[in-house]
Amino acid sequence: MTINESQAVHTEKIKAKCLCIDIETARQDQTVLKEIGAYRPDIDARAKISGKAKDLVKRLDGLTEGAAFVLGHNVIAFDQPALAMLHPSLALHNLPLVDTLELSPVAFPQNPYHRLVKDYKLCTTTRNDPVRDAELAYELFLDQGEALRQRVENHPNEALCLHYLLAQENGKGVANFFATLRRSLRPNLKEVQVAWQAETSGKVCRTAQKVVVEELLPNPLWQKPLAYALAWLRVSGGNSVLPPWVSCSFPKAREVISMLRDTPCGDSSCEWCQQEHDLSQLLPRYFPGITRFRSTPTTASGKSLQQAIVENGFAGKPSLAILPTGGGKSLCFQLPALARYYRNGSLTVVISPLQSLMKDQVDNLETRGITCAGYLNSLLNPLERRAMLDKLRLGDIGLIFVAPEQFRSIAFANALMHRQIGAWVFDEAHCLSKWGHDFRPDYLYVSRFIKARQKDNPSPIFCFTATAKPDVVADICSHFEKHLNVRLESLEGGVKRENLAYEVRSVPVQAKYAEILRLLQEALKEEGGAIIFCARQKTVEELANFLKQAGMDCGYFHGGMLPEDKRSIQESFIRGDLRVIAATNAFGMGVDKSDVRLVIHLDTPGSLENYLQEAGRAGRDQEPARCILLYDDADLDVQFRLLRNSRLTQHDIHSILKALRLIERKDRSEGSVVVTSGEILLEIPDKHRIDPDSSDADTKVRIAVSWLEEARLLERQENHTRVFPGSLLVTNLDEARQVLEKKLGPSSDIEPYIQILTHLMQADDDEGLSTDELILATGRDSRMVQAMLRDLDRFRLLSNDTEIGVTLSREPETGDRLRALMQLENTLVAQLRELAPDADDENWQILNVRWLCDTLRRDAKLDLDPERLTRLLKSFSESFGGGPGLRAFFALAPAGADNRRIKLLRNWRDIELIRQKRIRLSQALVTYFLTHRQGNNLLVTCKQGDLEAALQSDITLQDLEIRDWSVALSAALLYLDTNEVLHLSRGKAVFRAAMSIHLNAEARRRQFKKSDYAELALHYQDKIIQVHVMAEYARLALRKIQAAMSFIVDYFSQDRDEFVRRYFAGRKDVLEMATTEAAHRRILTDLKNPEQQAIVAAPMEGSHLVLAGPGSGKTKVIVHRVAWLLRECMVLPEEIMVLAYNRSAAIEIKRRLWDLVGPDAAGVNVQTLHGLALRLTGTSYAVAVERGENIQFDSVIKTATAMLNRSEGDEELGTSVQRDRLLAGLRYLLVDEYQDVNADHYALISAVAGRTLNSEEDKLSLLVVGDDDQNIYAFGGASVRFIRQFEADYQAKRYHLIENYRSTKNIIDASNNVIAAAADRMKQDQALRINHARRDQPTGGEYSISDPITQGRVHILEVPRSNFGEVQTALTELERLNKLSSDQVGYWGRFAVIARHWDRLEPMAALCRQRGIPVRLLRDEHVPDLYTTREGHDLLCLLKGKRRGTRRNRVILKPGTLSRWYRCRYHCDVVDLIQHPTQAALAQFIVEIESTAPGSERVVTDLIEALYEFGTGSKSMSAVNGPMVLLTAHRAKGLEFDHVLILDGDGWGDRRDEERRLFYVAMTRARKTLTVCEQVKGSHSFTKYLNDVSLRSRPEAPVATTNGLGNRIWIADPEQVVLSWPGYFGPKATIHKAINRLKYGDSLLLRPRSDGKPGWELADSEGTVVTRMAKRFTPPEGVIISVRVGCVLARIAKGSEVEQTKIPAWELVLPEIEYSPSP
Repeated sequence: MTINESQAVHTEKIKAKCLCIDIETARQDQTVLKEIGAYRPDIDARAKISGKAKDLVKRLDGLTEGAAFVLGHNVIAFDQPALAMLHPSLALHNLPLVDTLELSPVAFPQNPYHRLVKDYKLCTTTRNDPVRDAELAYELFLDQGEALRQRVENHPNEALCLHYLLAQENGKGVANFFATLRRSLRPNLKEVQVAWQAETSGKVCRTAQKVVVEELLPNPLWQKPLAYALAWLRVSGGNSVLPPWVSCSFPKAREVISMLRDTPCGDSSCEWCQQEHDLSQLLPRYFPGITRFRSTPTTASGKSLQQAIVENGFAGKPSLAILPTGGGKSLCFQLPALARYYRNGSLTVVISPLQSLMKDQVDNLETRGITCAGYLNSLLNPLERRAMLDKLRLGDIGLIFVAPEQFRSIAFANALMHRQIGAWVFDEAHCLSKWGHDFRPDYLYVSRFIKARQKDNPSPIFCFTATAKPDVVADICSHFEKHLNVRLESLEGGVKRENLAYEVRSVPVQAKYAEILRLLQEALKEEGGAIIFCARQKTVEELANFLKQAGMDCGYFHGGMLPEDKRSIQESFIRGDLRVIAATNAFGMGVDKSDVRLVIHLDTPGSLENYLQEAGRAGRDQEPARCILLYDDADLDVQFRLLRNSRLTQHDIHSILKALRLIERKDRSEGSVVVTSGEILLEIPDKHRIDPDSSDADTKVRIAVSWLEEARLLERQENHTRVFPGSLLVTNLDEARQVLEKKLGPSSDIEPYIQILTHLMQADDDEGLSTDELILATGRDSRMVQAMLRDLDRFRLLSNDTEIGVTLSREPETGDRLRALMQLENTLVAQLRELAPDADDENWQILNVRWLCDTLRRDAKLDLDPERLTRLLKSFSESFGGGPGLRAFFALAPAGADNRRIKLLRNWRDIELIRQKRIRLSQALVTYFLTHRQGNNLLVTCKQGDLEAALQSDITLQDLEIRDWSVALSAALLYLDTNEVLHLSRGKAVFRAAMSIHLNAEARRRQFKKSDYAELALHYQDKIIQVHVMAEYARLALRKIQAAMSFIVDYFSQDRDEFVRRYFAGRKDVLEMATTEAAHRRILTDLKNPEQQAIVAAPMEGSHLVLAGPGSGKTKVIVHRVAWLLRECMVLPEEIMVLAYNRSAAIEIKRRLWDLVGPDAAGVNVQTLHGLALRLTGTSYAVAVERGENIQFDSVIKTATAMLNRSEGDEELGTSVQRDRLLAGLRYLLVDEYQDVNADHYALISAVAGRTLNSEEDKLSLLVVGDDDQNIYAFGGASVRFIRQFEADYQAKRYHLIENYRSTKNIIDASNNVIAAAADRMKQDQALRINHARRDQPTGGEYSISDPITQGRVHILEVPRSNFGEVQTALTELERLNKLSSDQVGYWGRFAVIARHWDRLEPMAALCRQRGIPVRLLRDEHVPDLYTTREGHDLLCLLKGKRRGTRRNRVILKPGTLSRWYRCRYHCDVVDLIQHPTQAALAQFIVEIESTAPGSERVVTDLIEALYEFGTGSKSMSAVNGPMVLLTAHRAKGLEFDHVLILDGDGWGDRRDEERRLFYVAMTRARKTLTVCEQVKGSHSFTKYLNDVSLRSRPEAPVATTNGLGNRIWIADPEQVVLSWPGYFGPKATIHKAINRLKYGDSLLLRPRSDGKPGWELADSEGTVVTRMAKRFTPPEGVIISVRVGCVLARIAKGSEVEQTKIPAWELVLPEIEYSPSP
């Protein structure tokens, strides 16, 4: 190129004689030439030549002819070398090269560089058009020429240097270009040296400048780097950065800049170093008003610690700085960061977890005139985020605050690629440590990011925290040394603040609000603000409302608020508009207000670290302030409960891994999964500690994923939903503008659309753009971006090529599944409408899932389980599209084990309309996929655009009036996916923000093991210690605040072991308890039995067998074991299940558990095996009863077992996720009375526990309690062999409980004698003994003294051979014993008479009635269930709201409601002695309900289910003030009485071990006295074993008279009467009035039917017929003594009765007939 030609470079008429080229090669193989674009501006010639063209060389040489040089963008490094390799004979290889890429940094050193350059690429406006790119290169060249021409005029010295440095030889390429611009040939070295000094003087270090001039300028290797450094120096100190490609290709450029500006020379005459490296000058420059560093704290040498930290920052020396809150921490990293940015343009990245504090720090910098700081977190909207990333990329920001999760953002990572990182700053660095109080795994990812970006040469790392004890410091230092090979210098300033006055006050929970009000009224007389910290969000709001009602202007702040509300409150408080704020610690770590004069802690914080952080909000202006803690021991339980609820267990994380693997298998995605947190949670149990509906659910899932990533089981990536350039249907932007203006209108904003197209045009062929990138490009949110993409598709500018993939189902097939779903949905809506007819009031209702599941299963006649129903309900609760107004049908929230809270969000008309649209669209989708299915392939893929087009053209859908097809499509697809009609395996992220996760193929069979969880386990254990440390501080402060302050200093300075030895000497075990010392004593220490303590505190893992003798405290052990798991091991209540042998035992366990641990007991599932089976199968007792059906419990148990066994999945997934869903998060199973399980029970327990599973992580921890000596239900299939093989089945550890707390030593010894003769006993060498505390008491207990006859010995009472004589003698003995108890005479509830057969008890019952002794005979024959009786029906009506005169059903009952209702209705208390049997049963039901959760509200549907399951209540324990109990030995199991008499009745003649065990059970029911009747000359098999330890007596035989003792009571069961008979009479018929008047015990007349037909009827005293007896009824043989009302039943018409009867419901009478049997 000649000078004359060059002079014409920038004229319109004369253009440069150059050949502009651009080549396109294959992405994967640059040796494959696709096209060449050539442009000759001087002759206006263009050519696009195919890489395969045979005449390529000829055509290109033709265009080359006459050209003076070759021009291109990256022509030197890419285009020319590629062409030289492929076509070495081309003429252009002989021409000089001018590369616009290399000229750009010197022509446009200040960002934004140039409109045609982004990164190192040209900003093309066309797609795959190399000719247009060649033209753009020429346009760029012209602009570069003009820019450098201005440089010559304004900065001739710089231009001279650039000429020298970039053009090493005159007459070639760039040399001629610069010669033309400067009108001079290349200067010589001396000229350059002089010009360099003149141009850089005052901008660089004088010493370094000399080195450059003398040593580097002459060196050709340094010349291009020096050129780029020189160009940058002119614009340095502002928004300019060296392009990344320069730093990569010419790393010496960075070295030059560092040498010139970053390295202090130590020469006092160097003006630059004195100004830019002297801290005394820099401090007031960047922080006006601050002229010196803080004098305290100091280093060991007495130097300001703040200054030492800053000096390390300037020296680039990695450090860990510990400064107290308010200690000037921010300045320590801000000052070096600002100085670095001015000197070299580098970026300081500050990683902080505190989103609100980020904004505060940036705002504070801006008030000082510093505008180069910014922040990135989730609070920014898309426009703000885009602006911030642009500033970051262009160099406008020198200090960026980021949340750690931002490092997973592609957009953020790409922006960082443009910057030199001056330092990485970890604020709140304790988040890195497992020993830290706020450990966050996202922090750990940052070091991996740094390693990936900077390899083995990371930028300096600086860590800051206000609270770090020695083990935290060690952990942080170890982390960086291990992962980045960086050693941190520790600079510690302690935690003490001289201006803060700390105080602790002991205030009971109930008095805290009043105390806070008093403190505030006193404090606010002065200027300044106050903060009250609370542990829970609910408390924050309650306290704020309380203070407002007291006339105080108080706001509140917590993490559950909307971001804009939080920001508003925060700013009002900082401005002083709001003087008082109640807040959680979310506020404590995120606010910097200088004049807070008072900080109050309502609740004791979870750690000293948190306390000092939060208290440190006070007095940040260094003026005096107060910090007051209101302490109560109960606060600690709050903290332990919060910790328990927030932590993730190993099993939680493992469940998420299994869910991801299951989703991957469904997706057939070969290791990669695109999934949302919600979709993961849908695959794991509802009852896991991760509640899908909680605000922190997404955070917990992401934390779990982070730990799986740490364990190398997966890698988490960003959402890779991408739009590919290949989907463009337009070739250039001009064409696109025309179309958009026509379609959208000339006044519309088309720029966001143009931005999308521009980014696609500039992307490589296979480089798709993520949704995140498009959001940043357009400044619109995800929903708007999706809408714009659809518009571009509709305008035919872009093809919507997003792939949608579904996997069809088989067995049953997708079509059948959809039909079943529709049927199920129709039934569900019908039921919901019945439950909640008033939708518009939006009140919460309680939904019993088991009741609903069973109802739907029966009505829809479909196989349905609770898990599937839950999925359906969740799909109903999903919002449609997520936009404004696109609400769900209803909201769902947890409400206990079987319940969900539900609130309708739409009226039923809208629900039905939308539902039908979705169903029809779902049908169309399924039809489309089935039509496009190929062969037997279950995977069907299509383009989203094609799918939407097909639906829009479907004439059957035209009447749906769908406004937004994408929203409708996403709702329908996700609905079908959630309900498992099909599986949406590809394309989920099109509709939702999702994570992209890659599962490690090499670890496919590995589980998340204990070793993987170890770090997190240590963190949680340390959190427990922190609570105890905080409590110890409070207790010390209550005594002496100076001692407490020394405690704080030692905590943060001493080694852990040394600290523990000093302050917890002899109490070290306390630190391991996740509960208070008082609770620990109640749960463990106070047991005072080593065997019991060992069982209660046994390892959480594995299985345990407890062989417990009668009265040995097995129920106590079970209860205390549960309490131990809850309180000491932080197990969630929902993870524990106790299986009791009957309902009464379950009630007793619940009652005791509540007494021990309070409300936590409500969440523990205590039930029978039958109850477990009902829950697993979704079977409702209430539904069955109300439909007149019987539940076959054996069948239900087998079904539940089969469900669990089917769910045991393949080896790859370990245990199937289905099993986890069925068990709903269950981890700990405790079984009582294991010796009485039968084969079906054994199989169910085995399936629940996971006995046959290979994965130890999936097996439940199982503890069973039993006693083979008490196996008495062999007739029901129970087998002692199951308990005997338990140890082998489960590799269990065996424990023995043989200390008896119930009986006297004499009774124990007698029992041992009887059972010792049994064969194959498991406790053969473990005889029962009296408990340790009673070992020195008389062997007969209190009756050794008070009973002069037996003296406490077991009494063998020799009785007459006749039953009548036996009972007379026996009762006389019981009356004698009763009189001996002077304090409780007449309390017959302490007595029990036990017989082998219940009919032997009838004479005793008759005799008791004769003598006026209250008695209750527990019959083995039919007794009506409570819910069938008049009294039970009354309660049902109350609960169902049928007598309240309102349409609204009851949802919740307040505490005590039932007992108050009972008192009003029956004029007595539920605890009184009640003779009426059904009223007594009702009272018993109420007592049981209210005693298991005293003071708690109860869900009505739970009460209804409980009433149906209550049965007769006959198995419940008796009360002391109740009647004497007569029962069989089988019924006596589980009961205990002060005085037990065992009748002979000729029932104990069988000597088999089964009978021996039964007699043993009967004996061991006795606490104080045991009397055994032996008929004279009878055949009693077991009394002979008692001779050595008993007293025998034979009282005088009673007078031989029966006196009615032979009378029997016959009680009719419902099959003996015509149940429907009263219903045949109209509502006003006399019969109904007559029955209504009858009550228990009223006399009746049994007579033949009055209509003359065969049969019997009952009439009342007035002769009104009230009951017709069934045909099968025959009066009992003998003389009828009396007929009376035994029970009044309530009946509702069922089946055919509905049509045949005249009323829907009625009452009927069951008679009780007393008769004397025929001889």
